[in-house]
Amino acid sequence: MLSVPGMGLTKEYGGLLTLGPGEDSYDHQLFFGEDGIYTRRDEGNDPSWSEPWYKMLTGEDINGDPNYIAKFTGPHSLGNSQLWNDGVQVGIGTAAPTAGYFLDINGNTRVGGNFFGTGTGHFGGKVTIGTINTPAMLGVVNTSAYNLYVEGGILTEEVLVRTGWADYVFNKNYHLNSLDQVAQHIEQKGHLPGMPSAAQVEQEGLKLAENAVNQQVKIEELFLYLIQMDKEVKALKAENAELREKVTQLEKR
Repeated sequence: MLSVPGMGLTKEYGGLLTLGPGEDSYDHQLFFGEDGIYTRRDEGNDPSWSEPWYKMLTGEDINGDPNYIAKFTGPHSLGNSQLWNDGVQVGIGTAAPTAGYFLDINGNTRVGGNFFGTGTGHFGGKVTIGTINTPAMLGVVNTSAYNLYVEGGILTEEVLVRTGWADYVFNKNYHLNSLDQVAQHIEQKGHLPGMPSAAQVEQEGLKLAENAVNQQVKIEELFLYLIQMDKEVKALKAENAELREKVTQLEKR
């Protein structure tokens, strides 16, 4: 019977091979047991063999599928990890990376440092930058449908927003409030008609596309007011010129 210190094991069957070169060399032992091969070493000519046994990996301790990168699945065994690599594509959490991608990650992914990519990236789920949390609410607005959240701000050279536009303001059937109505609304509400209040923006945030269209509506309405005022001014000028001509004719009599 052979005791295996440090392993909590006692071997009843197996063979022991001892190599003792002598002098200053270490002595080595191999134990061929029913559950694998163990090795240990000790100082030469030391009768105690106090050093612990270590199990060597054998074929029975190695299990896995082709192209998976191995990991220790136990103290003395190897098996599949979450990494898959066939030399062309790499998968993390998947053994079937999507064609056309060098790396395919199936599952939640967190990048703790700087991330730089020169190719095209596609994300099938939500992406957060600067935080691992995706807020589901902003004030009273449900934001769970948004896929990108950036904490700390975004710096960019350009933003392209797909949206409709405000050319309908120039349709002949468009209802344009009178300036008196606009003034009354401002007096009562404290903001322009069709625009959110400061309290609403603070509570709900500001949608860029919607706000851009609303601002364009106000710009186009201003032009309609200016065009209308220009027509009235020209009419007044014509009327004033006509009155002056009549006064001049009266003075000549």
